[in-house]
Amino acid sequence: MIAHSFGSDDLDEIEFDAMIHSFNRIKKYNEIINSLYFQFIQKITSEITRYMLLVCNDLGYKSNDFSIDAFFKFSDGLIKDKSQPKINKFRKYNAFNLLNKINNFLKHNTLRSYEQLKKHYPKNVRTKGVDGCKIDYENGMYAGDWIIIKPDYIDKLFDKLIIFFEDYCSIILKENIKEADWNYDDYFRDAFKVFQFPNAYYGIR
Repeated sequence: MIAHSFGSDDLDEIEFDAMIHSFNRIKKYNEIINSLYFQFIQKITSEITRYMLLVCNDLGYKSNDFSIDAFFKFSDGLIKDKSQPKINKFRKYNAFNLLNKINNFLKHNTLRSYEQLKKHYPKNVRTKGVDGCKIDYENGMYAGDWIIIKPDYIDKLFDKLIIFFEDYCSIILKENIKEADWNYDDYFRDAFKVFQFPNAYYGIR
């Protein structure tokens, strides 16, 4: 029907308009995807921070305020052996620190948080004069429009964070990582329950 209703010029125009609208939709789709991506980053960071605070409280942290800087300072203060590395020398520290710099920028949208991210990780933030960016960042601009991360950032992040916290557990908490899966109180309680009531534990009638 379309072929009989329109001439070839009309069809070309319709196809061109459809292509333009498609490009416009892609831009919107990318904005939505990035927004969800950054929300997930903030959720990850919030959960990690919550567990870090729980650990620090168990180790004697008393302040009502808690921040990444406080975490670093408190944890470094627990290291008694001067030959042991500080937190900023742990494996995959940069992955942990970058995550928190990005989260801080997303939370505050300030020039200071932008400059902190740019100072430590310049490849992860847009800069005037680079890759077509024509303006400087100003206070209040949405941080998500200025952050640069690769599409597989989150997929690779978890493995790196595990390595960082393994160092934290072994150096700060003096835990044996190889025994961590079984050498804790609840493990032995659970094992005793299995031995005592195996059918009940496994749901066997």
